Amino acid sequence: MNKTFGVYELVINTDHGEMFYVGSTAQTFKRRYQQHLNNLTKGTHHNHHLQNLWNKYQNIEFRILEICDDKEIVALREQYWYETKLQDSLINHGPPLPNPCLDTRHSEETRKKLSISHTNPSPEIRKRYSESHLGKTLPPEQRIKMGLARKGQKRSKEFCQRLSEIKKNQSEETRAKISLARTGKHPTEEQRRILSDGQKRRFTSNEEVEKARQGTENYFAKHRELRTHTRLPGDIWAKDLIGPDKMGYHEAYEYLNAKKVSGELICVWVFDQGIRKSVFRKVDQQ
Repeated sequence: MNKTFGVYELVINTDHGEMFYVGSTAQTFKRRYQQHLNNLTKGTHHNHHLQNLWNKYQNIEFRILEICDDKEIVALREQYWYETKLQDSLINHGPPLPNPCLDTRHSEETRKKLSISHTNPSPEIRKRYSESHLGKTLPPEQRIKMGLARKGQKRSKEFCQRLSEIKKNQSEETRAKISLARTGKHPTEEQRRILSDGQKRRFTSNEEVEKARQGTENYFAKHRELRTHTRLPGDIWAKDLIGPDKMGYHEAYEYLNAKKVSGELICVWVFDQGIRKSVFRKVDQQ
């Protein structure tokens, strides 16, 4: 999908046959399709007919109808393709032309309001997003299509660096919220099986296994050489609290998590005899 102008259609198979949404883009077709998918999965697509069909059938196909060399004719070509479809099968809100928003730009004040509404939605809107996805799962064929669309995409070093900085600089309040949200949650047997199967599929050849093994060895070797992430005498490992005359597994982790939430302990990764472990450490030991 090259970076060019053009007309496309989104197709959803329903109990009554195919339904069509005709659109145009001045971006890459791939990016425009991804925008549609993101909005549909969030439950925020501007076309409520398309959103309702997606919610019910969970299938969609993206088809390129025409590639245009001139940006000025895109709207005209979109109108042409719109008129070729049977009106009963169209789910557009209306025809592309006349379009009162064509060649218009929002003011800076309007742009700022739109940005705020998208980046910091109200609790009511967040709740509506959550409820719209509750209990929904994508069909296997849709997962395959989405996987193929994202295959080969790599994040830039700058993007990865930003993610890393965000993780490193999380506030204590954010860490406490994440901890509380996860406390007491344990995967079901079905989830454990799915996770296990996913790990087994990670390496499909001996070369991949060897590459992963070598990467792990290099990682440990680096930290052994630098003597970083060393376990301190006062560090508490969960297994130190577990035993017949001590605490149970879940009781120990709930106890340590409570100490972490209260600010008495923090959770850190250390190397103990070359093995990477998660331990709890007193704040004054940092």
